[in-house]
Amino acid sequence: MKIVEVTTETQDSIITDLAIQHKKNLPNDFANKFTTEELKHFYDLGIGGRSWRILVGLNEESRVIGGVGISMSDLPRLAAIKVAWKTKWSLFRNLSFFLTRIIDSYLLYRKETADAKILFIFVSEEYRRLGIGGELITMASSKSLIDLFVDTRVNNTAALEMYEASNFVEVRRNRGHILLVRRA
Repeated sequence: MKIVEVTTETQDSIITDLAIQHKKNLPNDFANKFTTEELKHFYDLGIGGRSWRILVGLNEESRVIGGVGISMSDLPRLAAIKVAWKTKWSLFRNLSFFLTRIIDSYLLYRKETADAKILFIFVSEEYRRLGIGGELITMASSKSLIDLFVDTRVNNTAALEMYEASNFVEVRRNRGHILLVRRA
């Protein structure tokens, strides 16, 4: 596997493949809210504004088999709303979704200064349990000397095992989610 950082110079085919694979690996209730083009636009906003890092794992055929996005600020939530507006989503259909995520994030992170947050991480099903997720996290956070936060569902045992193996520890729980941190 080869890990590469997604930049404004990255081939469109890799960004498209990232969006397709990311969408496949999202929970159905979440994946149905985004089209592939909307995800690509979301990545473009973050990469172009340098508010987060995205790395992808590529197999021998240069196909995306995993990806991770790490935010250095709260800008991705604002970028998501901007994507919704620019792509003419139904505001009423998605407003409750965004408000719920923003409120949940506030409740989970309220006492922490989240230096960096994992926005998303996925590994294609056939490549899971091979250490790829942990390798993506390590590479994505290797340039920073700050605490790295992530939240996940309490019933996502595979993710919790991966985070534990990557030296994350639990900070708190809220409404079915766990906040974890890996200290610098």
